[in-house]
Amino acid sequence: MRKALWLLGFGLALLLAACGGQGGTGGGGGNGGGGGGNGEAPLPGAGEVWGSPEVTLIDVTYGANRFVAVGDDGDILTFPDGQDWQVVNSGTSRDLLGVTFGGNRFVAVGRGGTILTSSDGETWQFANSGTTTNLVDVAYGANRFVAVGVDGVILTSQDGQSWRPADSGTTQPLFGVTYSGNQFVVVGSGGTILTSPDGQTWQPASSGTSVTLLRVAFGGGRFVAVGYDGTILTSQDGQSWQRVNSVTTAHLTGVAYGGGRFVAVGDGSAILTSLDGQSWQPANLGTTEWLNDVTYGAGRFVAVGSTILVSPPPSN
Repeated sequence: MRKALWLLGFGLALLLAACGGQGGTGGGGGNGGGGGGNGEAPLPGAGEVWGSPEVTLIDVTYGANRFVAVGDDGDILTFPDGQDWQVVNSGTSRDLLGVTFGGNRFVAVGRGGTILTSSDGETWQFANSGTTTNLVDVAYGANRFVAVGVDGVILTSQDGQSWRPADSGTTQPLFGVTYSGNQFVVVGSGGTILTSPDGQTWQPASSGTSVTLLRVAFGGGRFVAVGYDGTILTSQDGQSWQRVNSVTTAHLTGVAYGGGRFVAVGDGSAILTSLDGQSWQPANLGTTEWLNDVTYGAGRFVAVGSTILVSPPPSN
């Protein structure tokens, strides 16, 4: 099923199908971007638009001096030099919905419990997830990977190869996961938020909303979760959450932090920015392409979807 069915204007069908019809879709992902830098990073698309690739991209991350993006039909693209992207062979035709980097390796997850690993972003190997449940996002922290998916599934792995289940305490579809440095936070359908210090023991937190949350990032001392209808929640501790004005009703499917700012993206080419996660401004970059995820690395934001937007490199 093509990614053109991902967002509301295109049916919101891909992940609904992946979730067996249970509410919500997932987009964006990874760890919500790399660390910040000095000053504010330029916005994605402010420097370059890398055109509309033949593949459709769902998630993107940065590591090992390259960006890696994954998409439907098992598509994987790498940007090893920050300028030219290339398609690599993933070995699968299943939709890949999430990707992250940690422990000197990339891990991608997707439909049917698919998990792939790579040390360089170019050569990929299958790992046994032990499940056929659709996996939607993955993050790295506390020396382990944590993958989340449909039916409240959470899997953990220290090496990306051997995985074991953790009890999430919920059957709600889980769409996003991030790590702050001392805890994991997972978000999902019906406003679900879970927290864990180690990826194994999970506790629910009250989001104060029943709106589906799609992705979550950490930066600048706070978590930011995004979701349906322009929903943005913030928290400094992962337990107490506050809804803030996003200035949009678009579904927000990805969020990242870097260069001193948060960037959120979503359907209808929505791009929002915030210096503190609480006050948000829309960015009009002149694109009508829909965006699924955004990440930060090497001083640049990269946003992906039906196009690839890239912020200018940092000035020397």
